[in-house]
Amino acid sequence: FKGFLSACYLLYQLTDAETISGDTNLFYNISMVGASCFVFLSGFGHAMYFYCRNHYRPTRIMKVLFRLNMSAFFLCLLMGQPYIFYYVCPLHTMAFLLTFGIMKTQRMLNYTKFGLRIKLLALAGIFFVVWDFNAGLFDLLFTVFFPQGPPSIGLANGPLYEWYYHTHLHHWAVFVGIVYAINYPITSLLMDKTELLADTQATLAKGTVCISLIVALSLWLSGPFTTPKFAFDSTHPYFAFLPILSYVYFRNVTQWMRQHHLGIFKSLGSFSLEIYLFHKHIFMANDGTQMLVLVPGYPKCNVVATGILLLVVARTVHKMTVIVGGMILPSDNEGKCIRAFITIGVCGTAF
Repeated sequence: FKGFLSACYLLYQLTDAETISGDTNLFYNISMVGASCFVFLSGFGHAMYFYCRNHYRPTRIMKVLFRLNMSAFFLCLLMGQPYIFYYVCPLHTMAFLLTFGIMKTQRMLNYTKFGLRIKLLALAGIFFVVWDFNAGLFDLLFTVFFPQGPPSIGLANGPLYEWYYHTHLHHWAVFVGIVYAINYPITSLLMDKTELLADTQATLAKGTVCISLIVALSLWLSGPFTTPKFAFDSTHPYFAFLPILSYVYFRNVTQWMRQHHLGIFKSLGSFSLEIYLFHKHIFMANDGTQMLVLVPGYPKCNVVATGILLLVVARTVHKMTVIVGGMILPSDNEGKCIRAFITIGVCGTAF
């Protein structure tokens, strides 16, 4: 799924679909749904790991943070860009830390009847107060990380506004991902039981859910999805779960579909973070504002050349991140791992 989303995002950037004129840009709206899918998968994946393995060792936490931020850190040093320019990294870092916090806090409650539900309700309350109630708490929490500064390339309204803009668009996607992960075992069991029913009963059960989702999607497509950019941005956090969960259901509605996938998308998904980071400088140029030209006068050949270069670099950097992370953050030496992580943190803070 991540590989498919990455391919769609590159196509979106290649065609410059965001600049299409008109009151409503459906391509922009689709891209925001795709971004919410990534954040949903982040919350889902991390919550599944913590819930199923009950593993909260510091080495695991530091390795994930290193994996999410190493490439962006060096790009900031190399290109002279602020951290928020690569907003995907802090966005997924926040998703991971929120997931870790809610699962780690009183973790013995995660396996009781109401304990985890109460913690999720508390997390929902925090989301509402920070992002939806807008009483100034957001500025208080994040100004220290993303101060209000002058506009720059890619940051038309300064770092703090850009951080609010992106986190507000996708904050509920994290929550839905966590909730879905917690309910995944029972959902999977229910799907397996449905497959054991008689064909008529199974078709009726699946068809009822399909029709309900199609009706809901139709209302969303004819309503919030087709609104202009600013109206769409204001409603997207509260409706993004609908196309995401609909896709998850339709993609897994039969046992055959659950057992098959495209290998190329699986491969792309393993280094989707690097694809996003480096497309701004390899696939595109001038900090993502223009198309990089390697083969002048042959636009199709140029797209192929820059695309291949991007994939090779992204895959190589992904492998390097994994190797370097294993070297300086060893899983079998927690003390060394903590010292190395603190050193990296100090260097990053100094930058």
